Amino acid sequence: MLAPVSPLLVEEVWAFTPEHIKSSVGEHPLRRLWTPYVTGWSDKEAEAFQKGVAVLESVHDAIKRVQEVARTDKKMGSGLECDVRIDITEDASAASSLLMSVPSGELAEMFVVGNVTSAAPEVAKESMPLEEQGSPDWTYEAEFVADAGRVRGKVLVAAPRGEKCLRCWRFVAPVPDSLCKRCEQVVEEMDTEVPGL
Repeated sequence: MLAPVSPLLVEEVWAFTPEHIKSSVGEHPLRRLWTPYVTGWSDKEAEAFQKGVAVLESVHDAIKRVQEVARTDKKMGSGLECDVRIDITEDASAASSLLMSVPSGELAEMFVVGNVTSAAPEVAKESMPLEEQGSPDWTYEAEFVADAGRVRGKVLVAAPRGEKCLRCWRFVAPVPDSLCKRCEQVVEEMDTEVPGL
């Protein structure tokens, strides 16, 4: 439970943990899923949630792999300097429902990217190639597999279509040297809460 709060301490303690304890625990503490907030869920609901988290991790790994290729090719620097589209091309289980139900803004924050769009299997088959949606300067793609091969798809990472927001640095602002809609709203709320700022 300490892992999200102090990961370096947990990593150091794990490094000095005797092997017999490691083997009985089985999983590295930083990879373990703690779900204290899902009390009252049935076993089926908890299992679906854990499978959904595994899909998110698989997608995240694919995005990071592609970003490293783009960085090597000197196409991008910051992780916020790209747009991502997630296409789920095969889905024989309910594990991808978590991915499809998370708002794209939250996915962008989870994956630390500028913008995320995702498509269900029926939409992914018909979805327009990213290159045809405004012709970004560059695109890269990678496949991901999760839930014992039952969830398959690909991530497309492309040059951002928006401009860099002056506040959050995501490339989602409508024009250069401006704020994105989310940051405009936050700044307006701050002005109303603290007059004179």
